[in-house]
Amino acid sequence: MRTLFFSSSKSSSSHDYSSSPSSTISGTHTFCESLIEETIQNSQSIITKWDLDPSSASASYNRVANLFRDHPEEAKRLLKAVKDLQHAMQFVIKDSSNSKVLVRAHDLMLIAMKRLQKEFYTILSGSSYFLDHETVSSSRHSRSSIENEVLGFVMADLKSIADCMINAGYGKNA
Repeated sequence: MRTLFFSSSKSSSSHDYSSSPSSTISGTHTFCESLIEETIQNSQSIITKWDLDPSSASASYNRVANLFRDHPEEAKRLLKAVKDLQHAMQFVIKDSSNSKVLVRAHDLMLIAMKRLQKEFYTILSGSSYFLDHETVSSSRHSRSSIENEVLGFVMADLKSIADCMINAGYGKNA
């Protein structure tokens, strides 16, 4: 898989994110490093909670659950965490492109992108009836109001995931 900002030959979940900020960075913090460190702390719990890696600390239920269908508030928190993390990463890249906190943020971003990709696929495959070309292009009057409502939710979730992934620099598969 090819991405604009993300490429790693190691499993992103093999890193220990439980260490304190002072133990991971020696020397003086720049403003940008402090910003991203705070953002990492705020984003880490929601991102690692929904980590798909079996060796991660996330509950096995969280690896198989449908985040957007079963936990919509958690899904919104995950999307916000990715957005916040990406903005903080952009500041640090300008200031210090080899920062250790940037590597930690990158690893968290990989975990989040993997989860969002799974959610996108799950929603798409589980909603194929509602997203069928003939169904979508047919008159809204020929579908029930429930079908229209479901289609609206499905399309909104897919758009939210796609927008988040694109804004985070997630590229097309090679």
